[in-house]
Amino acid sequence: MKKLFLVTLLAFTLTPTASPAAGCKYVIDCYQLALSDLETARARIKESRAEVNALIERASEIEQLIAKYEAASDQTTHALVKLLDTRLTQIEADYANKEAAFVKKLEATADLTESHYQSAKQADEKIQALLKQLNTSAEQVAKLTSAFSVSSDGNVQVKNLEVSGTLKTTEPVQVKTLMVYNSVANEEGPKAQGNANTLAFWQIPYKDRFKVKGVADLRLNYYNPTLYKKGPATYIDVVEGLEGKVAMLMKASAEGIDPKTMKMINPKFLAGKKTEYYHQFANGWSSDDYDGDTSANVNCATAYAKVTQHYGGCWRYNLGADADSPVQDSHWGPHLYRYTAQSLNLKIDGSDHTRVRRITRYVIF
Repeated sequence: MKKLFLVTLLAFTLTPTASPAAGCKYVIDCYQLALSDLETARARIKESRAEVNALIERASEIEQLIAKYEAASDQTTHALVKLLDTRLTQIEADYANKEAAFVKKLEATADLTESHYQSAKQADEKIQALLKQLNTSAEQVAKLTSAFSVSSDGNVQVKNLEVSGTLKTTEPVQVKTLMVYNSVANEEGPKAQGNANTLAFWQIPYKDRFKVKGVADLRLNYYNPTLYKKGPATYIDVVEGLEGKVAMLMKASAEGIDPKTMKMINPKFLAGKKTEYYHQFANGWSSDDYDGDTSANVNCATAYAKVTQHYGGCWRYNLGADADSPVQDSHWGPHLYRYTAQSLNLKIDGSDHTRVRRITRYVIF
């Protein structure tokens, strides 16, 4: 029986296959080929499974890293938010403190300004009272100066002037009154040429401090510093406001001038605005290349558009510059401190240092 089974099995395995396209001649060959393919497939499956396991393991590591990063990010974000909140609170507190201090400083400044204004007002009232005692009012002096007619040689004629309300002269009266300087408004701006450019006119170097410039005419810029050398004299400064009103700024005397420093010799205040006397007559003098003013911090001429004139520290009126920015002010020329202008009932332009139409200095020998 066993022999019959073996013979039958052998016959089956050695029987040719019905399909030669299968790549095997006998059934046993196909079986062996299938076993080989199965082993190959198993090996590939094993390799793929190993790769999949590696990918799964890597994915797990990545997920752990992501979780760790998210946790760290949350902690960092919370820390930053807390830090920013703390800093913002500190900034708000600092700002509130600074704002309170600034407001307090402004209030103190306002009080100080008001105090200075009241002091200036009281001083002006005292000056007006003194003028009445001297029987010479500012209006009378202004009327006198506005009646001046200046000839080309510097002599001044006075016409149609009432004296004490009783004497009236219609004939020219020769008086020894001369014009030291005259600064007039330049309405053409920086394009103005020659002596008509008022700012440029007053930019005088030290070497030309005694050089005569311009023509002695109330309508033109003029400078004759040689008159300071002629000995004892009385000086009167007048201003013409924007609407044509003329007022006296100050009246003073001096025995002459120091030709080196340009300081007046033995100056004395006589009438008018004492602050203007102090800054524009009784103290120093500066040009852009010579610092002779009393300011410890700056050369006043350099600070104010290189305008040459008498300075204290620095000015209440300026022949060529503004004190408000820009100091060149379109080369307009004469400017006056606002409170001085207001005390003289002159129209102002709204700035702290108003434009005026003219500033003139006369000398009387």
